[in-house]
Amino acid sequence: MLQLSKGALKKICNNRKEVIKDLILQIRDLKEGPQGRLKCDVFDGDTQLHAVLASQIVSQIANKKLSNGSRIRIINYYTKDADDTVNLVITKIDPIFEEASTEDDDSSTAAPPTKIQRKNESHSNIPDSHYPDAPSPLRAPPSPSPISSTIYKSDPESYAAVSPLRTTKSSLSPEPSSLSTAAWVTPGVANALVNRKKYDKIQSLNPYDTAWCLRARVQHLFPLRSFEGAKGRPANTNLKVELVDETGQAINGTFWGATAERAANFLQEGKVYIFHKFKVRPADKKYASVACDYEIDFKEGVEIALAPEATAAALSSLMKARVACRPIASLPAAIGQRAAVAIRGVVLSVGTTNRVKRRTDNTELVRRDLVLGDESGYSVTLTLWDKLAEEMGAKLEGRERDAVVVATQVRVTDFNGCSATTLTRSEFQIDPEGEEVENLRTWMASEEGRNCLFPQIGQDLRDSSKAARSDRGQALSPEEAAAAAEALLRPTLTSDLDRVASEIVAATAVSGSGSGSGKAVYSRNMIGTVVSIPIDQQMAYLADPTTGKKVTAQGNGSFVGADGKVVETAEPRFVYYFRIADFMGEANISIFGKEAELLMGDTALHVHGLKAAAAEAAAAQGEDMAAAEERLKEAVKAPQWKTWNFTVASRARDVGQDKKARHNVAQLAPLDFIRDSQRLIKLIERY
Repeated sequence: MLQLSKGALKKICNNRKEVIKDLILQIRDLKEGPQGRLKCDVFDGDTQLHAVLASQIVSQIANKKLSNGSRIRIINYYTKDADDTVNLVITKIDPIFEEASTEDDDSSTAAPPTKIQRKNESHSNIPDSHYPDAPSPLRAPPSPSPISSTIYKSDPESYAAVSPLRTTKSSLSPEPSSLSTAAWVTPGVANALVNRKKYDKIQSLNPYDTAWCLRARVQHLFPLRSFEGAKGRPANTNLKVELVDETGQAINGTFWGATAERAANFLQEGKVYIFHKFKVRPADKKYASVACDYEIDFKEGVEIALAPEATAAALSSLMKARVACRPIASLPAAIGQRAAVAIRGVVLSVGTTNRVKRRTDNTELVRRDLVLGDESGYSVTLTLWDKLAEEMGAKLEGRERDAVVVATQVRVTDFNGCSATTLTRSEFQIDPEGEEVENLRTWMASEEGRNCLFPQIGQDLRDSSKAARSDRGQALSPEEAAAAAEALLRPTLTSDLDRVASEIVAATAVSGSGSGSGKAVYSRNMIGTVVSIPIDQQMAYLADPTTGKKVTAQGNGSFVGADGKVVETAEPRFVYYFRIADFMGEANISIFGKEAELLMGDTALHVHGLKAAAAEAAAAQGEDMAAAEERLKEAVKAPQWKTWNFTVASRARDVGQDKKARHNVAQLAPLDFIRDSQRLIKLIERY
């Protein structure tokens, strides 16, 4: 009788590299598998393990009676991970094997075998007793059947199966309330991961190896996302993370399926973890949120351990993503890219807070616009949201051309040509320390910095087709970048506005946007001189100081908005049109808000008061009627004959039954005659 190799299966799983010769095992639970293979359990007299007989073995023993209880001598084999267990793949056996007999089959009298769970072969010799506070392992009760003895009940307080081997799948599915505190691996494996002498760096990761072990901080944990599978495939779940190691390099990682649900409850932002047994693949730059050539896939079998608090504290200052701030002049190249950028600049203006509603769920959000400038000589509008808008924005009020800010993890968009917006993971610093910040302060104190007018970057990005490509996550091509540079040399003329208006209306009609204002915004750069501001227009409206929305005065001294919201106070805000001229003609353009105050050189409150006083004097036909009207005329004539550099946004709007294009000033700055002279010289040099 062939003697079973007692204890051999444990040795195989404890050390995958060790090859056991003359391995004799007993076949149990034999059944047919896919692709001509046979599946079974193999038993060494002490331990039971799942096994697969390769198809070449099946053809080899086709005429022989291999059945439950047969004992085989295995010549070649290898191990393979499957779910949370180890499978033995048998590729060659001795063709002469011992067939089953009632005397040989001791399965009915043998003690219930132990099932081998998947484990880390390099850490198997570390006992659980190293953790004095670890809970006692929960062992399966005896069972009359060898198969049923491999099934363990789930207990969130305990580890299942034989320590230090990996827990079964059922033991890793406790109640949701305990998921956040349940360990990912057994204490033995966790201890081995924590006590490694060397960890791989993110910059050394590549797809050509799988034995990586990474120690990194979870910089950002995205929400758990579920989606329907394509072409009849089942629904799937994923969880994306951003990881940073001690070199400051960041990388994206994605958990899939049940592992994603478990990781969502196990991982916490800001904590340091050790990750083992994962795959690396080339990053899809269109969807990557960090600058890295690779990204990580975490699937079933990944091992994760929480780093000790002392280690995390020592590495906390190092595990921060390197901040490489982009010059504002280069931001248009980042339009349409999913990867966030960092911006550094001096605060040129601080807008007021206003509230907007998110279209998807009608949630009310607080926003505030900042205008930042840097040594490149350009400015960009950065939109802050929620707490950043309320808290950080309030600290910057009154600190124009003084405060320096650094905003990381911000997204660049094509709104108004080129602008930036903060995200939920964005970080915002006021007056941080560093050489770059000091260099910017020194430049601002120089004559060049004091005299710089900081024109808005992206004034040349005026094609709606660029916006469409941006929505699909595509960046501008070199040809489009060249066209953008050409547009800076040739600003839009007043004579072009009629043609632009016709194109916008026609494009809106073709797109079938239906009733309401068109969504497409066409931004363009214009240079023009203010000719006049008609005095007979309304010029201002009453607005809610918080939201900026129009309100109507009630008889009791309160005000009500279009949404029915009642407010106790209201303030006038500019909205008027003016006429500009260039060497090709004249055109009417609308303006409102802070830009209107900048153009007027006066506040809406003061001009609104002058207009109200003139109206009252005219109604009373008093002696001061002429004086009141003259004061109003002087205020309105003050902007005349001043030349500005405008960013004009054009949009189709419904006017009665027709659609017409309306041109609004998005940004403006006094014309920099030095820069404009340089522009004209470049044009002259072409001829």
